[in-house]
Parts: sequence; structure tokens; C-alpha cells
Amino acid sequence: MDAGTRSHGLSLVGVAAKYPKALPGGGRESLADRINGCMTRSMNGRPLPEPGPEMHAFVAYLDTLAAYPGSYGDPAEDPDALAAPGQPPDPARGAALYLAQCAACHRPDGSGMRTGTVGDAEGYLHPPLWGPDSFNAAAGMGRIATAAAFIHANMPLGSSQAAPVLTPEDAWDIAAYLDSRPRPPAPKPTR
Repeated sequence: MDAGTRSHGLSLVGVAAKYPKALPGGGRESLADRINGCMTRSMNGRPLPEPGPEMHAFVAYLDTLAAYPGSYGDPAEDPDALAAPGQPPDPARGAALYLAQCAACHRPDGSGMRTGTVGDAEGYLHPPLWGPDSFNAAAGMGRIATAAAFIHANMPLGSSQAAPVLTPEDAWDIAAYLDSRPRPPAPKPTR
């Protein structure tokens, strides 16, 4: 959100400084590895060739965000945790909330709103939340707690962490509904 600069919106500010980083069990993950993780999970796409111009562009942009004016410091890659709901999230209630609060941008069928047409590489104005073009089962947004925190702090458009539109319970219910929808499976490990 906001070209990766929005606080509590999965900000990319400062991310480049975190890499390379040690992995549990040994080894190191480079920034290019992390970008390709996002390409294959969050974007449900293919990895970018490391020496290619697209990868160089992503790395260069993330490097510029290291010194972004107004940076609020070292961000977490996930939004701040949202307090657990008092009762289990209700996907049925989430479905009704989704139709009322989310469907105008993300469509009733969760397919999102394209910028262009299929195959033109123009992408989406509002991303799909389930179905074949959505993030896959391995993406961070596939975790109900991550999705609920993001939804609460950022959705619908115009809301913010400081001025949310949805209650925490609404966000948990919508996240539970999204989690109940079909999406591509996790990619097979390449290592």
C-alpha cells in the first residue's frame, strides 16, 4: 500500500536492511530470495531470474526505501498483531461483512479488479482474494491472524491503524471467511 511505504500496511520501508539474514537451521536468505518468495507465494507466480532487470528493479526500489523520508524505523513484515477475538471468528458473518465492505473493490466472487485485461501484465487495481489469481496457501495473508490485522488497519480503503472502519471482530470474521475460500496450493519447495 502507498508503494510499500504505509505504516501497518505491510510496509517495505527498511526491509532491504534485513537481508541477507540467517535462516533457522542454517543458511542465509538474500533479498533476492525473499523477493522470489513473495513472487511465488504472495503473488502466486514464478520466481524472477536473479540477474534479470526485474529483480534489479525490485532490489533498487527496496534500497531506496531504506532512506524513505518519514520512515518510522525497522518495520515488521507482518502488521501489528490484532487482539484475539472473544469468540471464534465466524466465516458466515464474515461473508456478509465481505459483501457489505469489500466486494465493491474485490468483487463478490473475490476475483479482484484488473487494471487491464488477462494476459496484458497490467495487474490489478484491487487484488483477488481467492480463486486462481489470488495469493496461494503459503502466503502470509493466508494466515487468519495476519489477514485480520491487515484488514483492520487498512480496509476498506480510507481506513488506517489510527482510524479503523471495521471493529477487530469484523476483521477476524472477514479473515475467517477469506480463509474458507479456495485458493492455489502452496508451491512445491525448490530447494
